[in-house]
Amino acid sequence: MPLPPTFNPGHEKLPLFAYGTLRDADILRLVLKSSDHLILQSAVLQGWHAVFWRGRSYPGIIRDPNAVAEGALISGLTAVDWQSLLTYEGAEYRLEICHPSSQGTSLQALIFAPRHHHELTTQAWTLDAWQRLHKNDFDITEK
Repeated sequence: MPLPPTFNPGHEKLPLFAYGTLRDADILRLVLKSSDHLILQSAVLQGWHAVFWRGRSYPGIIRDPNAVAEGALISGLTAVDWQSLLTYEGAEYRLEICHPSSQGTSLQALIFAPRHHHELTTQAWTLDAWQRLHKNDFDITEK
């Protein structure tokens, strides 16, 4: 069984590029217990595509040169926040550096990328559809 993602303390000040359920304010608050100290801004990640995990309501992300993943940059995360995020995301993901853009500026951020792409579908995942169809049944402990 894979270990949960690990965190390089040198990356603590990088924002997180969130492409999935963490973009939902309620989920973010549940995971971090408080989100008042965070700064969120819309961002996109060229060359990536958010898709469903097979048999699940939440997404993974895959490289696709023709795609653009919508997301949010979450800045101001503390060491405690990162530990909560690592626990929430679990062993299915690993942290990677990515380069999203926001307001026309390319930035460096961290992203939770799936460890096993063979468990992902090619079906596009969107936050709007997830909020409409799955949010009410979503249990953050299923992650």
